[in-house]
Amino acid sequence: ACETAKIAANGFQMEIFCFDPFKTAEQIESLGFHPVSELKELFRICDFVSLHCLLTPQSRHMINAETFTACNPDLILINTARGGLIDEEALYDALVSGKIAGAGLDVFEQEPPSPDSPLLKLDQLTAGMHVGGSTREALERTGNAAVDSVFAELGIKE
Repeated sequence: ACETAKIAANGFQMEIFCFDPFKTAEQIESLGFHPVSELKELFRICDFVSLHCLLTPQSRHMINAETFTACNPDLILINTARGGLIDEEALYDALVSGKIAGAGLDVFEQEPPSPDSPLLKLDQLTAGMHVGGSTREALERTGNAAVDSVFAELGIKE
């Protein structure tokens, strides 16, 4: 999350606002971001919101119809984290009604999404596959780490 925010701030001169219920305002400020105390406030003041959190019982559908009630109508919502964070029915309604301008998703509640999903028929949605981290370099590092772990467990030194 911090790396994405740093790229947005440095590469695109974006002012970064952050909602994190597990960090204090001081911790968020120490990262160079502006703390926001409520998720709905983030959706009201921002042009782009990118989700970077785990899917837990508490975070399931944290983005829902209530979240979209007072949204910035120019908002673009990006989710590359976990599909269940967004209530997809509420997202569809927000896109169709113009409560938000668009969304970019590479994760869905159902993976892969049904070809009949009404979200996939919307021009305001850009959809992809959740493989952004599967670069050649990332896969090579993952493979090397697995081999290193096996060697370590077997007591084999490189």
